[in-house]
Amino acid sequence: MVDVSLLPMYLAVAGLWILQWLVMPERDRPRGAYALVYIALGAYAIWVFSLTFGPFRFVFGAEHFRANLVPLQATWDMIRFGYVQYSAYNVLGNLAILAPFAVAGPIIYRNMRHWASVVVSIFMLSLSIETVQLIFGVRLFDVDDLILNTLGGLLGYLIARRWILPFAAGNRGALVTWKSFGVLFLTIVAALGVSFLFALLAQ
Repeated sequence: MVDVSLLPMYLAVAGLWILQWLVMPERDRPRGAYALVYIALGAYAIWVFSLTFGPFRFVFGAEHFRANLVPLQATWDMIRFGYVQYSAYNVLGNLAILAPFAVAGPIIYRNMRHWASVVVSIFMLSLSIETVQLIFGVRLFDVDDLILNTLGGLLGYLIARRWILPFAAGNRGALVTWKSFGVLFLTIVAALGVSFLFALLAQ
């Protein structure tokens, strides 16, 4: 087992967030209150990744590739064996953890103002997190997390559409593309890979 620092990942994600800001066309760049939303969303992203990946301990061997691919099986098992409180915490936590991206995303990005694009975006983000967890054996790859994260994203979007988006109608918004998720995924994998390499060499 190798303990790996998450600092390079934090720096990589923060750098990617800043780079995205810099390459935005001037007319699309968030300003004023929208800029604060952009900054807050970046900070929240780093917190989410620290929560979902830390503590990062790489375990050698095939046994670290763990996955639950049966929808809602793990949730039902927790209830069936009496872990009702833990199950409720797990369900509510997974519903809530990516919802802020669904609330803030449509404010910042104009092509995330339809429910379908938000649902796909949250699903892709959740899938990226689960895949990194599977690759490095940090957590169990759980299809329940995918389902609950995506459902939470949809609920977050409905909240934003009802109470927030009407006030953000004047913000043009930037564009987010599917390549963005690929870049984010590769950035996280690369940063964790470098951290793992340095930790391994230090053994």
